[in-house]
Amino acid sequence: RPKNTDTWMDVATTVNTAVSSASATLTGLTSAKAYEYRLTDGEISVATGEFTTVAEIALQNGSLDDWSTSDKVPFPNVNASTKFWDTSNKGASAGGLTPTEATTDFVHTQGGKAAKLTSGEVMSIFAAASLYTGTFGKASILTQSATVNFGQPFTSRPIALKGFYKYIPAVINIVKNTPSGVTIVKNETLDQCAIYIALAKKTYLIDNKDQSTFIDFKNDSNIIAYGELPSGAATEGDGYVEFNIPLKYKNLTDQPTHIIVVCSSSKYGDYMTGGVGSTLYVDDLSLIYDGTPTIWE
Repeated sequence: RPKNTDTWMDVATTVNTAVSSASATLTGLTSAKAYEYRLTDGEISVATGEFTTVAEIALQNGSLDDWSTSDKVPFPNVNASTKFWDTSNKGASAGGLTPTEATTDFVHTQGGKAAKLTSGEVMSIFAAASLYTGTFGKASILTQSATVNFGQPFTSRPIALKGFYKYIPAVINIVKNTPSGVTIVKNETLDQCAIYIALAKKTYLIDNKDQSTFIDFKNDSNIIAYGELPSGAATEGDGYVEFNIPLKYKNLTDQPTHIIVVCSSSKYGDYMTGGVGSTLYVDDLSLIYDGTPTIWE
């Protein structure tokens, strides 16, 4: 029952007599609210306790309507100096390229803005367009390298990421490296996009010259939950397509400290591989809290 109220709500409980435990799944609770519970054997309370539900935190600028400019470089934030989202624009701007930008010509919600991500090329170096929660590190055309800090402070536990996207891939025409187990035929294989979300206990510094810094979402104990777009192929039709990415939780007890959301117009951009001209539109991202969380199997 809500703390300091009078009426108890009966909850279906599973009892495991072998280990003397009982468990129950509670639904329909209010966020950021204190509750108390009791386990009874008939009329006798054998266990009591209390808990406070976590607040439902909205995804900052998930509408992607707020953009600003610093040194002629666009940022998907209301203020370029206070970043929640960042892009690869700062690194590509040295070569006169702006891979990620706001658009009003093709949006999901009329009157707003969307993000347009277009993969390009800077001095014969492939430059995937990206949009992510975190901050850009640094880039070097000389060494063909870039670093990115993934993760922004976040302490809630949603069950899914919802949004709308449109993807128009180009044929992969630049191949520098490929992930293990992936086959790419230059000038034949179609590019793919990537959209994924993770809840973590830390931030990550990604260096595309050092694959050991790439996140192992399944085996890294600092990753609490993860979900990705099932397919990075071209979308059907002329308009936006809705997606709903369930977050798969490794357990239901760990609390996150950071959220990582990444959108890329070229899935293998970290490997400097992709198709120049691949274009991804993204709009109206939001976190879903109602429902039963998915357990990572």
